Amino acid sequence: MEKFHKEILERHLPYRMVHLDGLCWACDLLLSGNTSVPVSIIIDGVTNNTGSSVYFLTNPLVESGLLYCRVFLGFLGISLNRKTQQLAQIEKPGTGDDFSLTKLGLPSLTVNDLRSAPTGRPEEIEASCQRTLLSTNKGVAHFTDSDTPGSQAQDALCCANTVIWLIEEYVYKKLDIPIPFFKFWTNA
Repeated sequence: MEKFHKEILERHLPYRMVHLDGLCWACDLLLSGNTSVPVSIIIDGVTNNTGSSVYFLTNPLVESGLLYCRVFLGFLGISLNRKTQQLAQIEKPGTGDDFSLTKLGLPSLTVNDLRSAPTGRPEEIEASCQRTLLSTNKGVAHFTDSDTPGSQAQDALCCANTVIWLIEEYVYKKLDIPIPFFKFWTNA
């Protein structure tokens, strides 16, 4: 295996998967409604920050996780069609310096592959990923004057869980490589 590919699989993908796990943790917390509780960040036994709401922690986890949902779906070969705003397979994944499954010798995924994930009903998965990408593109990745609604926690949770499953199944298992540890937030 090429040194760069090994670095992608052992370092870059797991790092981003931790962010997806953080998105899942944050969405679960937000959906629980338990957001007005005292929160402290303690590093090496020293309290560095305290607040009366979990939002100062969940907001950056959600935003970085949403961006990595977009990055991973592109890596897998799926994006939003610019005209229809529907999920579509990327025609030439991995062109230029974009890294994709194809550069690992694996085929890019289709929307049907995404819909096959055991993370919800197929139409629910597709709609959640489509809405998550749309809100990420219009509300997180850059400022727009679009009236696109913000990402909803339930959609983001479904999308993140789907992307995690796709990475495990279509990258690590296909390459017969152990799935790296990334469940920093949900296994805490």
